[in-house]
Amino acid sequence: MQEIELSIKCDASPIMLFIKLLESCLQASKGRFNFRDFSFELARVEIDDRSAGAGELIVVLYPSDAFLRFATTLCAGNIDF
Repeated sequence: MQEIELSIKCDASPIMLFIKLLESCLQASKGRFNFRDFSFELARVEIDDRSAGAGELIVVLYPSDAFLRFATTLCAGNIDF
């Protein structure tokens, strides 16, 4: 049996960029919320095998659809803090 070495890398830059944009929106509106209060998933995971080399797997974190809808509502000012 031949051993195969697999390297797994995580790219959280897409969701981190989105969180920074949301943070800017909240600072402008003086809103506050706590991530622990969310009842939905914040991220979705995708595997990027196009840019990975042999024996390498890249996991990319993106904002979930529910998180995107929540942020849109939040930035539109439809939530009472």
